[in-house]
Amino acid sequence: MAEICDEHNHQFFMFCLKEYKLVCPMCTAYFHKAHQTWDFDTTIQTLRTDLEFALHTVKQLKKQVHEAANIIEENSSRVKEWIKQLKVDEDDNIPDWIQGSAFADAPMGEAKEEMGEAEGPIDELG
Repeated sequence: MAEICDEHNHQFFMFCLKEYKLVCPMCTAYFHKAHQTWDFDTTIQTLRTDLEFALHTVKQLKKQVHEAANIIEENSSRVKEWIKQLKVDEDDNIPDWIQGSAFADAPMGEAKEEMGEAEGPIDELG
C-alpha cells in the first residue's frame, strides 16, 4: 500500500532534497516548487550509493582505529621496558643503562656535563 500525503490526500511520488521528505504532486507544485526533487528510483539509487560509500568509509576507519590501538599497545610495552631499563640502582644512583659505559666510573656531574645539561634521562637523576 502506497503512502498518502496527510495534507493533500495524494500518493507520494517524489523526494524533496532540500527538506529530505516525501512529497505528493500538490506539495511539489506549491510548497516545494523551487526545491530540487527526485523520483523514487533516483532517490533510492543515490541513497544506496551514499550509504555504501559511508559503510566503506566506516570500515576503513574501524581498521585504522584497530591498527592505531595496536601501535599504542606496542609503544606502551616499549615505554614500560624502557622505564625498567632506566630504573636507578639504589646503591650508587647510576641507571642500569649506564652501567658498563664510559660514564659508569665518572662522577654524576661529569656524566651530566658530557651528555649535555638538558638532554636525556640523566637530568631526572638530579
